Amino acid sequence: MADHGNAVALLNRASQSTLVLGIADRVDSIIGHVNATVSGSSPSVLTFHWRSDANGDAEANIDWPIIGTLLHLRATPGKGSANAPTANYDVVILDETRAEDTDIMGELGFNLGIAAGTTQQEIPLSIQRTFGTEGVAYAERGIPCSVPSFTLKIFNAGATRSGVLKLFWQPS
Repeated sequence: MADHGNAVALLNRASQSTLVLGIADRVDSIIGHVNATVSGSSPSVLTFHWRSDANGDAEANIDWPIIGTLLHLRATPGKGSANAPTANYDVVILDETRAEDTDIMGELGFNLGIAAGTTQQEIPLSIQRTFGTEGVAYAERGIPCSVPSFTLKIFNAGATRSGVLKLFWQPS
């Protein structure tokens, strides 16, 4: 694996004791720079601190399982206009165990942007389903997920921009 930077995982189990694990062998920053931490147990939170490269992209392979239900994504831009990502940047989390590299968030991380006067953006994660002969649509809160590892990709963010992403999920 490539240089992993300062990646550290914080794992807070149900016992409420905090275990600090170095995960240099679990985060592989390919483009830009990504650090990852894990905390909490109900829900659990994966936190990604990222900085894009000159092309506006950041990417990392994360060797950490997500098994449970994805609840929501919180995006917080870097401080100041020089660090905040540009409007309509995109975030995907790819399940690379599938041949087609499926975005486990169902493309709900596309076209993110912070409205004037706000400091973060909340993206509820849900599945759109239809039922019956009438094709009635409804949203089911949460997205079931079971991946042993994944790739986080941020693109169209602008050159050397930064932010924090928090992915909340309920372990099963």
